[in-house]
Amino acid sequence: MTKKRTAEKIPQIWAIGGGKGGTGKTFIISRLAIFLASYGKRVILIDANFDSPNIHYFINFQNTEKSILDFFQDNENLENLIQETKIKNLRVIPGNQNGISFPGIKYKQKMRFFNDLKKMDVNYILMDLGSGSGISTLDFFLEADRKIVVTDLEILSIDNLFHFIRNTYFRRLSGLLPTQQLKNTVWDLWNKRTQYQIKTSGDVVRHLGKISEQMNDSSEKKLSLLQIHLIVNKVRKANDIMEGFSVRSICTKYLSVETFYSGYLEYDNQLWKNFSLVPSKKFTISPRIEQEIISIAENIKKSSQMKIDRIKNV
Repeated sequence: MTKKRTAEKIPQIWAIGGGKGGTGKTFIISRLAIFLASYGKRVILIDANFDSPNIHYFINFQNTEKSILDFFQDNENLENLIQETKIKNLRVIPGNQNGISFPGIKYKQKMRFFNDLKKMDVNYILMDLGSGSGISTLDFFLEADRKIVVTDLEILSIDNLFHFIRNTYFRRLSGLLPTQQLKNTVWDLWNKRTQYQIKTSGDVVRHLGKISEQMNDSSEKKLSLLQIHLIVNKVRKANDIMEGFSVRSICTKYLSVETFYSGYLEYDNQLWKNFSLVPSKKFTISPRIEQEIISIAENIKKSSQMKIDRIKNV
C-alpha cells in the first residue's frame, strides 16, 4: 500500500489574480517562479489565463500545441501537458494560444484539476489567473495555498482590486452556505447595505447569523482563515509604498480579509518599455527589481508583512 503523502511533500500552490489587466501580475508570478527555481526548488508555472495567456513571453518559452485547455476540453492527463523550459527546475503548463474562448469549467473539473496538481512531485506550483472576477478565476484563486493580488496606484486599479477581493470573500461565503436562498440573501443584504447599516463584508456575515441558524460559528471561522498577499507595482516614491499599507488596511477592515502587504516593485521605465515594444524579447532585470522579488517571495512563503523600514532604502 502506498504511504500517505506528508504535508511537506504536497506542493504549495500560489495563484495570482486581480481586478484589472496591465498591473504586472504575469511578470511578477513568472519572476517569482524563476526565483524559486533558482534556489533548487522544483517549480511548475501554469498559465491559467484562458482569455489572454502570455506567460510564455516572460520565460522565453516557445509555445507548443499542448495547453491547459486540453485538460478541461479533452480530459488530457495533466502530466502530459507539462513542458520543459530553458530555465533549470522550471517547467510550464502553457495557456491556449489559438484564440478560441473557453465557455466555462464545471466545478467537478476544477476539483479534479487541483487534486491532480497536489499529486505532482514538485515543491511549488504557481498559477497566473485571468483578470476580473469570473467564477472560475475566483474558484482557482480560492483553492490556492497562497493567494496573491497585484495593483498599481491608479484609482481604477485599486477600485477593481477591492471589487475582486470582495467577490472572493462572497464566493467563499457562498460555498459555505447550504441553500440557494441563503446565497441569494447575501447579495440582497449587500445591495441593500445602507438600509441594513452594513459597512463591511463581515457585517453581512454577522447579519446572516442573526437571521439564520445555518450561519454558524464554524462558517465564520472558515471565513476568518481567508488570507491574501498584496503586492504594489510600479511605485515611484516612498509615499507610493506607504499607500500599500493604506490599501492593506482597507482590505482587512472593510473587506474583512486578512491581508499581508508582501512588498512592492519600483517602476522601471526601460523594463516596461521593452514589454510594450517587443514582449518576446529577452530582457534584463535590474538588481533592485530582483531584490524586491526576493523580498516578496520570502514574505509570501512565511505569510509575513513587509517591514516598514524597507521604505528608507528607496
